Amino acid sequence: MRAMVAAALMMRAGLAQAYEAGDMVFRGGVATVSLQYVPTDPSGAFQPYVGAGINYTLFFDEDVDGQNEGVLGPGDLDLDASFGLALQAGFDYALSDKWFVNAGVWWVDIDTDATFTFGSSQRTTDVEIDPFVDSISLGYRF
Repeated sequence: MRAMVAAALMMRAGLAQAYEAGDMVFRGGVATVSLQYVPTDPSGAFQPYVGAGINYTLFFDEDVDGQNEGVLGPGDLDLDASFGLALQAGFDYALSDKWFVNAGVWWVDIDTDATFTFGSSQRTTDVEIDPFVDSISLGYRF
């Protein structure tokens, strides 16, 4: 078994881009710590793996979309930070002794409470984001 520690921004364009989900616009980052199980011989070119771990999601720059504010007036949105499960599966394929290609998919359990405030009215609801994130990368072993 090999251990892998990953702390990465899940959002594709980093934190410079806002994302929309229903009535919410937000930015956020996900840090994940996981263990991977590699069932094959480590000297082989093809290295499939599965993994599990925990993630921490922090939201910031939350806002209510413009349509709701047009109807209800100026509003505010607060998303609580989230801890959850992270699952992954993928493979590394050796191109040479140093270079390899990696492909993988992650599922991240992100559940948060969203608090909407319009004037003196406030409403809190549970939000499940739970994205699948895929990646293909080129790597180099030192």
